Amino acid sequence: MKAFRRLIQFIGEKINQLTAYFLYAPDEILSLSEHNEINVLVKSIGGFDYKQLHIPGAAIFKVDTHNVSILYKGKLVPEVSIQFDGHNTLSDSENTFLLKKSFPKRRIKKVPGTVISLISGTNSMYNYYHWLYDALPRLKIIESNSDINQNAKYYVPNIEFQFQKETLDLIGINPDQIISGKEMPCIRADEAIVTTQINYPRKLRPWTVDFLREKFLHHASSVQFSPFVYISRGDAPNQRKLLNEKELLDKLIPLGFQSYKLSEFSVKDQISLFSNAAAVVGVHGAGMANLTFCKPGTVVFELFSENYQPMIFKKISDYLTLEYHYIFTTPTEKYKINPVFQSIELPGKEMDRIKKRFGKIYN
Repeated sequence: MKAFRRLIQFIGEKINQLTAYFLYAPDEILSLSEHNEINVLVKSIGGFDYKQLHIPGAAIFKVDTHNVSILYKGKLVPEVSIQFDGHNTLSDSENTFLLKKSFPKRRIKKVPGTVISLISGTNSMYNYYHWLYDALPRLKIIESNSDINQNAKYYVPNIEFQFQKETLDLIGINPDQIISGKEMPCIRADEAIVTTQINYPRKLRPWTVDFLREKFLHHASSVQFSPFVYISRGDAPNQRKLLNEKELLDKLIPLGFQSYKLSEFSVKDQISLFSNAAAVVGVHGAGMANLTFCKPGTVVFELFSENYQPMIFKKISDYLTLEYHYIFTTPTEKYKINPVFQSIELPGKEMDRIKKRFGKIYN
């Protein structure tokens, strides 16, 4: 029976893809200067200019995790349609929907009224860091616009995870205002408000750090944690774990460290954990986005596979004047297929290096 349901689902997706190919796939890139009915506003934040477009009758296609195509009268709207190849943001002319190389698997749904899009071309559908830094800061671009209907809907990447529900609630967006991009990946709105991209891959716009601290830091819970924090990825769904974690903890726990799994805590608790931390140690992962809430001088050790070294959290740490250290280690053989998933073992000399640094604090 399950196999039959999967077959029916597969056939339905293929039908929807064919429909998208013949009815919706854009043939060219729109020229904004030729369409006065599209209202283009430019806002400067932190030394960077961003565009906010008000598009009547816009169609938004979340083609896949890395492709967001926005159409007006059958044409691809430039600058706000996002194509990401996993490493870099591609140009509008490289958009795979435009080139008819990829197509949405769901039918388009009509949404009445105004829709504010927080959809991004990165993994903000599932990933805490991308949600914080690629989706939510779009609100900063539009929040000073008094012309926006207070009953507008918010089109977000996903709403199935607690951190997504909680952060939207803390910002003041009601559940009945939310449209999930996972549940409705293709929509047509009476009016769509969309923005240009915020943080380009592996680049940081410092104002986004300030925005997140302004919106969330005062929501920290009153729960008390150890100021010496080890972040465990023991429950991480995509591996990238420290295989000799117990050996490291045997050295750190006598110094006052406690091990925490962030998936067990609310966003408010995570903010409290990091904002009161004197020291943070952990393998690179989305939970390290909570360094955003640390106080200046917090000591950080981030552990990496030598084959996967995104340094975005170093940039956040440098901006906040944290004392940041990184350690690159050789990955284990078992996880050498995809560098993103590689688990690591930390050499004893690196453990001693960490212990020595924190021993100074503890004593």
